[in-house]
Amino acid sequence: MKYIQRHGESETNISRTFTCRLLDPGLTELGRRQIKDLVPFYKTKGITQIISSPSKRAVESAQILSEGIGVEFRTNDCLLEVNIGMLEGKSEQDNDLLAQFYSIMNDWIIDSKNTRFPGGESFEEVKSRLKSIKSLLSCGNTVVVGHSALFAILLGTIGVAFNRIEELFLPRGGMAKYNQQSGTWRIETISNHGLHADAHKTARL
Repeated sequence: MKYIQRHGESETNISRTFTCRLLDPGLTELGRRQIKDLVPFYKTKGITQIISSPSKRAVESAQILSEGIGVEFRTNDCLLEVNIGMLEGKSEQDNDLLAQFYSIMNDWIIDSKNTRFPGGESFEEVKSRLKSIKSLLSCGNTVVVGHSALFAILLGTIGVAFNRIEELFLPRGGMAKYNQQSGTWRIETISNHGLHADAHKTARL
């Protein structure tokens, strides 16, 4: 099995601040708990490697998983969040900026346009990193720990079904898993009854 795991809640998630590279927040207490709650799940999956974005919020998440399941983790720059350039540090509560963010994501995922975040990455640059992520996921039972926008693009470009772009963004501490037998990726959600699959967010590779 292969898993993409979003980090737990970070300090800038609380302030609703666009965050990619320049800001490097750590996890909140809730964020640490979100990841700790996943340890029993991962303990049963025979995980052989954990690979993390080098950002603090991802490393702290990977460290919790590493200590909980007894598997060392390493970092890889290809898992850094999408560089959103001039949006970083600005408020996600600004409707115009949020619309700009989703417009570019729509260009990439739906229309495959090679647009660029002003001062940040283009679609072609991100696609190059996605190839590296797929390579990381090709060996053993793997967890890659990273970020919401990057994973949304990965899921959207491999065909996970969605009605709105926002549905591709993993919740804080959320995951998607690949089932080798069915050949599909599936977003997992967390409820009071544990992890379960969202049947509307599945893609066959």
